Order: sequence, then C-alpha cells, then structure tokens
Amino acid sequence: MRQAYEMSHKLGLQVHLDGARLMNATVALQCSPREMTQFCDSISMCFSKGLGAPAGAIVAGDKDFIDRARRMRKALGGGMRQVGILAAAAFVAMENYETKIAADHTNARRIAEAVQALRSPFVYADYPETNFVMLKLCGVPANEVLDQLNTVTPSEEEHHGRGIIVRGFSWANGTQIRLVTHCNISDEDTTWAIKKIAWVAHHLTQRKPASSKMAAV
Repeated sequence: MRQAYEMSHKLGLQVHLDGARLMNATVALQCSPREMTQFCDSISMCFSKGLGAPAGAIVAGDKDFIDRARRMRKALGGGMRQVGILAAAAFVAMENYETKIAADHTNARRIAEAVQALRSPFVYADYPETNFVMLKLCGVPANEVLDQLNTVTPSEEEHHGRGIIVRGFSWANGTQIRLVTHCNISDEDTTWAIKKIAWVAHHLTQRKPASSKMAAV
C-alpha cells in the first residue's frame, strides 16, 4: 500500500480505500484501522457489513475533501435529516467489535474445516481468512446445492429433530457457493449449519457418481 500511495502521489493522484469490510481486514491481519489506512487520502467504511448495524456508512479524509464531499452529496440529493438513530446504531456496532468479528471468523473456519473433513467428491472449502466461506463444487451446480440447503425434508427433520436452512449465494458462474458468518449467527447456529451441509453432501454422494477430479483433492 505504501508503494501504491507513493506512486500515486508522484502522478498527482489521490488514493481512496473502499473499506466496506475494513474492520474484518484489521481483525484478520491483527492491525489497527490507523495502520490499515495510513497510506490513503480518503476512506469509506460500512457499519452494516461485518459490524452488524442495520444501516450506515462514513467517508473520511482531510478537511478539503470532506467539504467537497458534503457539497457533492447535497448537489446529488444525498442529504439526510434525523440521522442520529443511524449514528447510534453505528456506535453500538463499534462496541467491542474486535471480539465480535473474531468470533465470526472463527465460525467461518469451523464451517470450512468441517467441510474439508467430509472429504466429499462434490464440495470442498478453502481455509477462510475472514467471515466468507467459499464452497467449491465439482459435478453439481450451485443452484441444485442451494435448493437442498434451503429445503427441509421430513426425513431430515426426523434425523436432526428440527428443520435447518442454510442460505448462501451462487458464485463464480455457479461453481461455488458463498456463505457468510456474522453477528447474528451464533456458535450453535454454526453447529447446525455444519450438520445441514454434511446432510446435503451425504445425499449428493448417494445420488451422483464421484468425480475423480475432486476426489483427488
């Protein structure tokens, strides 16, 4: 970042950091937000991603930058009134954020490690750095797996004693599924999610022939 910052300034350019998940990065890298942003002229940060606020984001920079940003915001109709309630939620989100985000990262690793332990020929997970778990698929499209993760069958409910739904997103042209842990996903929720994924992986193995490519992973 120092090299990019110095080169940009030599060229007369400013460096802006899109810090949508800035706090997840600082916790993962075990550094402070000040260290992470020291080679930036301006930053934006979201309070709803990772931190768990219902809404809200900030932009920060020197006085001249903020003066121009305020003018542009008003010119584009982006002004808001009575935003104190959003600011209050942001303050709550920032309370003890390191511990909360670290717990999210731990739960993501638990899911990935459990998927790796399955040794399924159809689904694998790399070790996550933050709270994103990427399920890599082989021989089965993401939409089919997502349908099963979102469906509770009578036999599954009888087996687990409850219905479990895991919501994810199709990724990389349907070859991966993105799962995200956050402040509303507890340790217990993570345990149930792992059981659901294992159930779906087991039934995929029963229905489809194993792929030698994934089996060799």
